[in-house]
Amino acid sequence: MMPPRRLLLLACLLAALACLAGGYGMVGYWPAGIAALLPLAGLGFAARRPAGWLPAACLAALVCLAAGGLLARAPALLMIGGATAALAAWSLANLDRALAGVPPSESVARLERVHLLTLALALGLGLLLAAAGALLPLPIPFALLIALVLLDLYSLDRVLHTPR
Repeated sequence: MMPPRRLLLLACLLAALACLAGGYGMVGYWPAGIAALLPLAGLGFAARRPAGWLPAACLAALVCLAAGGLLARAPALLMIGGATAALAAWSLANLDRALAGVPPSESVARLERVHLLTLALALGLGLLLAAAGALLPLPIPFALLIALVLLDLYSLDRVLHTPR
């Protein structure tokens, strides 16, 4: 039986493929949708044998495919869903390497559970906001958008560097 983390990785890989291939298929660019197989296979391979640059390169390729789909007028929700599933697969592929330095004990299970809960919260909120933005277009001035991004980066920095 596969561990739940591996099943979740497989589900994310299949969801990313379905979203990207489906989105490209809806606009008639099947070869681009099928091209998503290569980076997704790379992420699956990287989960079995952790490599330094392979997961990041595969994630970058999948995000570029999603952005290309948006430029080709593919449905935005499918492209956003594909990129989100690819991000989740990248995070899960890197989880084994991140937990390698932790001594085997009860803390590994706790760290994995916390990571999966944080990942689910971040991806769920991101998908919700992206879907709301795609369905309810709000004109936001560019300067305000830059200020919000800087505030977000500052908040993430504070959260990650607070002593526990």
